[in-house]
Amino acid sequence: MKELLPTLLNHALPSKVVVKPDVLLPRLFSDNTIFGGVGRAHHGLCIEKFLEHCEEKDILTSSQTSSGHRNCWLSCPDLTVASQEASFASFLNRLSNEVQDYATCLIKRVWSADFKEHSMPGVGSSNRPDIVCADVHKPIDCRNIRTILELKSGSNMTPNEIFRSCVQRARLIFSTQDTRRFVVVLLLHQYKLTVAFFDRGGSIVFQPFDICAHPDLFARVVLAFVCADLTGLGYATSLSDEPRIDRLLLFHGLQLQIRFTAFISDYMHGRGTVIWLGKVGKISDLSEVRQQANLKVDQPVVIKTSWVDDASVLTEGTVLALLAQKGVQGVPTLIYEDFVPPPFTDDGASSDGTAYTRAKLGLSVGDDNDGCGAISLSKEATKAIQVMAVGPHVEGFAPRTPVRMVTKPWATPLTQFRSARELLGIFVDVLNGELYFEYLLTVL
Repeated sequence: MKELLPTLLNHALPSKVVVKPDVLLPRLFSDNTIFGGVGRAHHGLCIEKFLEHCEEKDILTSSQTSSGHRNCWLSCPDLTVASQEASFASFLNRLSNEVQDYATCLIKRVWSADFKEHSMPGVGSSNRPDIVCADVHKPIDCRNIRTILELKSGSNMTPNEIFRSCVQRARLIFSTQDTRRFVVVLLLHQYKLTVAFFDRGGSIVFQPFDICAHPDLFARVVLAFVCADLTGLGYATSLSDEPRIDRLLLFHGLQLQIRFTAFISDYMHGRGTVIWLGKVGKISDLSEVRQQANLKVDQPVVIKTSWVDDASVLTEGTVLALLAQKGVQGVPTLIYEDFVPPPFTDDGASSDGTAYTRAKLGLSVGDDNDGCGAISLSKEATKAIQVMAVGPHVEGFAPRTPVRMVTKPWATPLTQFRSARELLGIFVDVLNGELYFEYLLTVL
């Protein structure tokens, strides 16, 4: 047991799959994903024509060298020199603003290096991301940034160092945003850009590419974050990600009003549990659940979403239903449990999941010859993939499906204390529980 505890308690690195960017990056951020949000994808908007627009505007140039043509982004700062975060963010914004001329639309997001020297609000731990992408005209907060770009100018970075830096930034986003399906973060080492994709089933890391030698891939990444709808950036659209407004969730005829987020798991690889405290909305259809749960409008409920391993036999809701059948007291009353629907409704899928996300990228879940439970690519990309075992806890790709459960709260909420003495007693009990847990770790 002692040998297992460090692995169980520490944040293990997620499994990693390394792929070539020219195969999967156009699938992750397709022209339709990027320009579909402006409503004119059918008018021929594409990255190739955007680059032609950039050449006409003298933003991108191509010169003849002894080894062939060499592309160059004008106004891009010297990325071999340190402390270029503000200059590079300005360059990204200039490139992003060209979309307004090219597609005659307003961009949705901007790049900012304002938090290079101090932490962003929205999280208790210290964090100083180099550059973030956030919504226009909104205060930048950990809970609403769309990606993080780390800028490194050192002479050398190993693949492990790059991956660990990306994991750290992706974990920050996962642990503060409760509607995330996946996270994409960026790391630019001099002129080599690494794009890293993370979800609850593992990660896909695109091999670093030169932003000058591959301007199409670079522009695709930049424009995706400033133009694409939130669904294309890894958000579940069934619930607003804005914590300052009333958030409504429709679930099997129930209108659930989210009051606040009670818990977000900060583990990268696993169940990714999110728990909301809410109440039953006024336009809920209680005909199907009234008899079994005796629900009423404005009644408090707990909404819990977890990414369950597809190999699991029982879900938590199934266990609660069995306990209720046996008459076990002191457990929450299950109202409803079901799979979370996919963000896109035109592909015939019945539920979301890590396998669903990879299928949208042209990947399929399969057993590889090495027994890692990794991913088998389509024939087009088979030669571009390499499975790498990194970190103390590698399981390969884990197919997981999000399951949402609604229950009635059990016991009295902590917010309904009757006196300051009672509230203080609650804090003492919590601290005693933490001390007892630490004691158990020392004796096991």
